[in-house]
Amino acid sequence: MSVEEPEILPPEQPTLYCSECGSDVFPTAIRCASCGKDLREPEAMLATNPFARVKSKKRERSWIEAAEICVILFVAIYSVLNIGLSAGLIPAWVSGPFFGSPMVVYLIGLSILLWLFITDNRSYSTIWGLMRVFGARNPKTFQPTQDKKSPHMPSFLPAKPDRMTENGKGRSLTIEESLITEQMKVQQWTAQQFERQVLDGKPKVAVFDCDGTLWGGDAGNGFMVWSIEQGLVSREATDWINTRYRNYLAGQVSEVEICGEMVQMYAGLHDDALRSAAARYVREFVQPRIFAEMADLLAKLNQAGVQLWAVSSTNKWVVAEGVRAFNIPEERVVAAEVRIANGLITSELVGVPTGEGKAEALQRIGLVRPDAVFGNSIHDLAMLELARRAYPVNPSPSLITAAARHGWGCFRPAAAEDAEAAVAGE
Repeated sequence: MSVEEPEILPPEQPTLYCSECGSDVFPTAIRCASCGKDLREPEAMLATNPFARVKSKKRERSWIEAAEICVILFVAIYSVLNIGLSAGLIPAWVSGPFFGSPMVVYLIGLSILLWLFITDNRSYSTIWGLMRVFGARNPKTFQPTQDKKSPHMPSFLPAKPDRMTENGKGRSLTIEESLITEQMKVQQWTAQQFERQVLDGKPKVAVFDCDGTLWGGDAGNGFMVWSIEQGLVSREATDWINTRYRNYLAGQVSEVEICGEMVQMYAGLHDDALRSAAARYVREFVQPRIFAEMADLLAKLNQAGVQLWAVSSTNKWVVAEGVRAFNIPEERVVAAEVRIANGLITSELVGVPTGEGKAEALQRIGLVRPDAVFGNSIHDLAMLELARRAYPVNPSPSLITAAARHGWGCFRPAAAEDAEAAVAGE
């Protein structure tokens, strides 16, 4: 029987850049080929070349800052003209009625200022550096910060957060202030309160997301990178998935598509080989990141005879191996999966549960209203809304907002306190 191969797309120019030297890098690269920088460090890869000329059309400048620059330009230019005229360095005709007018000099300075505004932000910054000698106040600067849409996709954002909604007192709320406001509306459970909430509900069926809920990190993306580094995937398939993943980070490929393609990339390989690779990956990288509080809770649910399910958009090889520690059998694992034919992996998708797809997958297997559902991101919201009792765990900012709207509490494991809660796709 012939095996359907994944479509191989021609490689495109990489769209991520090394923060150290500005060289093009692939999303799955470990070190920069030009400068040797470790690309696994935070903000080591940028969506915008840090050494490129950055346009400033979209960058706001306050009227106070503009006035300061105008005054300094006026004083500087007018002083240079007067000194030049006195020293005989500037022709006498410059002192004529037109060019000698202070208003015209001021307009010249204003024209230069506006030109800097609409052309080159680097020139603007250079002028500001020179003008600081005269005591000018620093303008708003732009610095690389982590894009909340994707943990691997830094972008240039204003150092001061964008303003969002009015707070009723005439002052706008910043993004951080708005998030804090939402968090204040959501009850934060301690480990003991969380466990008591779940056990007192006496669930018969409990459904768990995996990445970010049972353990830290994104095991799906991690396994993709690791398997490429281990040489499990052909160069053609590697180029193809690199291109698709860059397009996903750029918003050109949907969450459902990329999760499916991160399984299809293994088409043509032996299923047993992938299972063995997944087992090794889980032992080395997933098990050390299991949240201790979740492990204790699932152990008690198992003792109580609760039927446990795992639902994830990560590939089934990794998920099934990862939840084995919680005594969840593979037949109760719903994850991104392709058809296996004669022991070989095909590119024919069986299912990709993410977003609304998670709720639909549960309904197809008869779990129309599970007793308890646990998830960490906005991609788990649909199945959380199905539950009799919803338990956001290590919630992302988008899920915190949804939890506040639904009146849910939430729990954040100790090991996740300092970790970014945002996930790809939000």
